[in-house]
Parts: sequence; structure tokens; C-alpha cells
Amino acid sequence: MIQIEILRDIECGEYSLEEIFKGLENSWIAKNVLKHEFNEIRKNVKIRIVNCDGYMWTDDLDGSIYICRDYLRKGKKVYLYLDILHELIHHFQWKKGLDLFDRRYSYVDRPTEVEAYKYTLEEAKQIGLSKEEILDYLKVEWISDEEWIKLAKKLNVL
Repeated sequence: MIQIEILRDIECGEYSLEEIFKGLENSWIAKNVLKHEFNEIRKNVKIRIVNCDGYMWTDDLDGSIYICRDYLRKGKKVYLYLDILHELIHHFQWKKGLDLFDRRYSYVDRPTEVEAYKYTLEEAKQIGLSKEEILDYLKVEWISDEEWIKLAKKLNVL
């Protein structure tokens, strides 16, 4: 399984990646996708803990990663792990100048989302998640069941 430490009981504010997540350098994504960029990203990305409903997202203005405080405190460890890696992919995309929220596409068709999920699901497989666990991870409340199935098929889970 995953060898990561997550500091969960912290106050709202700005932190470095490693103040909250320790061990990400051992992830498949860090080693195979971000590669030499990972060290720069982990030094420079700002993590902002905020009071909100939801999970985490990457700000398309400055590349900061926002994490909802309740999610950090109560979310499943494996989901937090996969989500922060997913957001690091978005940060990397942002650094390359990609439009993270390109409104020409639906969420499940947006190239930046599909790419981030593709790598995140490879990470999920590397840490031993089953097909059912991966499908559960992909099920988010802002997409319909039809979109969920479409995304799962696009990512070769179904």
C-alpha cells in the first residue's frame, strides 16, 4: 500500500507540500511523470488549507493547490494521496500554460482532467487498488452516472 504521512490536524493557512504530505517522492507519478520537475514543484507549490465544502483543486491563476480543511481531516487516506498527486499533475499542466478549466469541454472530456486521471489511476494500480476501488474513486458528485461511466470507459476501467 502507500507509504505516506499526511498531517491532518492543521489550521487554515498556507503551507509547503512537505509540511502536509511526506513521502510523495516515492510515488509512481513523481518518479515516472513529473520526474525531474517534482523537486521544483515540491519546493515551490503552495498548499492552501481553507474552510470549504469539497475536496481540493488547483488555482488556475497562481498554481496553488487548495485543500478543504474537513476533507484533509476526515477524507480517506488513499483518496487524499491520489488527489494530491492528481492536483500536482494539474500544477504541472498549469506551469506548461495549459487551460485547466477549458470550458469548451465537459469535465469528463477536458484534456487536462483526462490526463490527470490517467496518471492518477496508474498510481492507484501501482498501490494495489482493485477495479471496484478505482471506480469508487472516480465517482464524484459533480458528474452524473452517465458521465462517470463515460469517464471510466475513457480511462479503460470499464
